[in-house]
Formats: sequence, C-alpha cells, structure tokens
Amino acid sequence: MSEMASPAPPAPSASHTTPTLVVLSRFHSLAPLRHPHLAALLSLARGRHERLTLVSEYATSTLDGCLEAYAGDAAKCACACVQLIDALACLEARGVAGINLAPRAVLTLGDSVLKIADYAMAHITDNGALVDFDVVDPRLAPPEGLDVISPKADVWALGLVLAALWLGTEWQLSLSDEAEPVEAQIATLIEPMPPLMASFVALALAVDVDLVEFRLGLGTSGQCRI
Repeated sequence: MSEMASPAPPAPSASHTTPTLVVLSRFHSLAPLRHPHLAALLSLARGRHERLTLVSEYATSTLDGCLEAYAGDAAKCACACVQLIDALACLEARGVAGINLAPRAVLTLGDSVLKIADYAMAHITDNGALVDFDVVDPRLAPPEGLDVISPKADVWALGLVLAALWLGTEWQLSLSDEAEPVEAQIATLIEPMPPLMASFVALALAVDVDLVEFRLGLGTSGQCRI
C-alpha cells in the first residue's frame, strides 16, 4: 500500500475535471490488468483533503531481501530476467512506463515467482503532472539525460536489477566528478560475469535500448536459460 499527497491543483484555465478525478479514472482503467508477474491493483481510496491511498497485492518478502539467494546463479538470474521482461512487455503494451523497477519493488512468492509491485504511480498521475512530488525514484534514472519516465529508462532499471541479482547486492552507478566514466564502471561490473550474463547486463545498461531491442538481444523465447 502506498499513499500519495493531494494531487496538485489545476491551472486556472484547466477544465472542471479535478486532478483527483483524473487520477481515479486512470487508476480504474489500469486496475483490471492481470499478469502472473505484476502485483494486482486492488483499490485507490480517496480520504480527507483529497489524499489518495493506492492499495495493491502484497507479499511478506521482496527481492531486496533475498538477493544473496540469486548471487552467482546464472539459471536463477535468467528465470528472474524472463519474468521481469514479460511483465515489462505487458506494461509497455498499455503505455505504462516509469515503473520504479528496483529489488525493493519486486514481490517474491513461492517457487521463485516474482511480481513487480510499484508500477502504477507514474501512469495514473499522468507521468507526475497531476501531483507535486516525484513519482519515479531519480536514483533509477539512466545517466545520460534520458527521460526517467520512458520504456528505455525501465530497461536501464532492469539492468540494475539483473546486476543486483548476480552480485547478491544492489549496484549503484557513481556520477561524482572523481568517478570513472560510465562505460568503464559497467565494464568493471560485468567483467567477472559469464559471457551471456555479461552481455545481457551490458545491453540493458546501454542507455538507448528499448524493450524490443533488449528482447532481441537476449535471443530467448521465454526459456529460463543463460
């Protein structure tokens, strides 16, 4: 469950449809979506002062708490990759991007089943235009100015998740003035990985790669393999 502040007030020239009603409408258009690797959206409750509470499917465990179980296991990492790609493809087909894909936002269920949980906020708030707060974690943004709310940015975030799975801990790109160039940091990251795992992570972190290009690069038809 996540709570959002009151939607931003409309500009004076806006129509009589309030931002809260627009958010509710966009939520109801997305709520029927069901996918084996997406947490179901359950409700969007409106409280006092137009405050909205988004309720979605819940699990007691998220991926950030069990990364060590994936570390160095190419088969498990590949299965996770396939599940997340399927979920991303489903969302992209519906025009949903900016999904805050990170280990803490991926539910883990029995038999290594994963479900992306935090995917609706940018969509239902019109990419943040209807609220006065950031709807996407800026730490997940690609380093080269790519729109943080875009399918290509989601592929970048997927690359960060794949790196975290292989390493058993989250990896963060350094953008300080003293840091190595981005390409050098990624090269150091993937150097100890098996060749195919390294190529998948490098492809996702190539910044200007969309989901179709990434799936073609994987060369997989849903099989859990690396």
